Amino acid sequence: MSIRVLIVDDHAVVRAGLRMLLAAEEDIEPVGEAGRAKEAVFQARSLEPDVILMDVVMPDGSGIDAVPQLLHEHPEVKVLVLSMQDDPHYVRQAFSSGASGYVLKEAADTEVVGAIREVARGGRYVHPALGARLVSADADERRRAEADPLSEREREVLRLLALGHTNQEIAKMLYISVRTAETHRAHIMQKLGLQTRAELVRHALDEGLLETVWTRCSGRSTKWWTESIDSPIGRIPSARSRSGSACRRASRTCCARKHGLSSRGRKVRDVTVLAADEAHIGRIVAAVRTVDGIEVEHVSDRTFLLHLGGKVEVVPKTPLKTRDDLSMAYTPGVARVCRAIADDPGKVWNLTVKQNAVAVVTDGTAVLGLGDIGPEAALPVMEGKAILFKELGGIDAWPICLATTDPDEIVRTVIALAPVFGGINLEDIAAPRCFEIESRLRDALDIPVFHDDQHGTAIVVLAALLNSLEVVGKQLADVRVVVTGAGAAGAATARMLLVAGATDVVCCDRHWILCPGRTDLDPFKTLLAAESNPRALEGSADDALAGADVFIGLSGPGAVSAEGVRSMAEAAIVFGWPIRRLRWRPRRSRMQLA
Repeated sequence: MSIRVLIVDDHAVVRAGLRMLLAAEEDIEPVGEAGRAKEAVFQARSLEPDVILMDVVMPDGSGIDAVPQLLHEHPEVKVLVLSMQDDPHYVRQAFSSGASGYVLKEAADTEVVGAIREVARGGRYVHPALGARLVSADADERRRAEADPLSEREREVLRLLALGHTNQEIAKMLYISVRTAETHRAHIMQKLGLQTRAELVRHALDEGLLETVWTRCSGRSTKWWTESIDSPIGRIPSARSRSGSACRRASRTCCARKHGLSSRGRKVRDVTVLAADEAHIGRIVAAVRTVDGIEVEHVSDRTFLLHLGGKVEVVPKTPLKTRDDLSMAYTPGVARVCRAIADDPGKVWNLTVKQNAVAVVTDGTAVLGLGDIGPEAALPVMEGKAILFKELGGIDAWPICLATTDPDEIVRTVIALAPVFGGINLEDIAAPRCFEIESRLRDALDIPVFHDDQHGTAIVVLAALLNSLEVVGKQLADVRVVVTGAGAAGAATARMLLVAGATDVVCCDRHWILCPGRTDLDPFKTLLAAESNPRALEGSADDALAGADVFIGLSGPGAVSAEGVRSMAEAAIVFGWPIRRLRWRPRRSRMQLA
């Protein structure tokens, strides 16, 4: 009668290799596979295996911890743990959980097969060399316990806990399950008689497990230093306090980031300081650099740390757990789907990512309030827009930053990419080219083309204005609106208001009011001047504000003066649209208008 084996490992390649190995044996039959220990619990009920070959730890935190549950439901099953770890601690943990054997993944095929046969007969198996190390480790553990109540593994967990790591982080660092990490923590606190984390940190410092410990708090920054106050490191807190870094509102972190010793043999510390803003970080760094013996190697903050490696990634919707999964997701099975789309192109919407994919396209010429910074520098903004699509709309968006500002090249590139996407989102392309690009793409493509700087801004402004008018008791058709900024956002907003029912909208660029009499306007501004300004006003933006009910600032800062705002009608509405730098300075203007 053959030995029925259930293979449990989170790596499909490992499972496939084990299945082929065991299938070649006459007396062993691989009856199933599982990628998680929890799956093995359910599969064992129907497959009735004799031996479960299980990985020591899984990404979901299971592994050895699932052995007691397996044996409780199936006491006749033998568990053979398969691991890459030759640490006696894991061997001890496996046998204490109820496993019958422990074999290394790097072991020879004959050893794995022999271990399965041994545990199936009711015996116990561990590699001879590893067994000898286990005996030696047990002896060392007993001797150490007489002098120190903590094991070597628990001392390492104590050090990581004192550094502020969570149970999940410790589990990943030590290749143990989260439950095991929690158990170690409880044992440490109980053995040492500790009640708080502060006591735990003090004990770690007393034992020499740490040199420097820092903590974060929501108010003033706190730091424990083990060096003498006369050392260079010990003088950093006083320099920091001179720069005013003990602030009530902390929003950024300044780090001199490295660990251990540099190549020149100097001590390198990772110092975390709570600061108010970017300028405050600069003052802190300048103050620290005045301390003799201190060199600031690198400065970062939590915003830069959030962007490390980018903010978006591709994650498959269908996991590949077996060879069958791979054959359906890729060749040969995918060929059938390709032929179906070739026969009926409309099926691309149902059978591919196209139905939920959007391209976020820019040339980097009008990025936020930064201007023409190029496609590489625009990439973080486009990644952020992709996150908004995913988090707020469940749409998979991807940033596409083009290294060209030629409208013809941009249009050709987007048309060539269009088969992949269900929509095109144009972003941060400078006017007036953005108008031409959007118009040509709308004519050429059969998918939605959305220019965020135009339509997105216009929609938000209209919604805010309708709500504001209701508050002040006015109607859109009766108010006089002044828009400063005749670029993409300003032009689209003005047209959106006109379509919504506004009858008196005046647009201004950086020079003057847009009116039919101006000869310095490009074709797009000339068209906007003809569509707006029904009273044919001329002059500056301040002149247009006289008696106006609504001001929408979509230009650079300083477009209007406090006197101009003061000349507006009663219960006036002012939208100063901020992007990086305020285009409208409300606090200053309120003081000037008072």
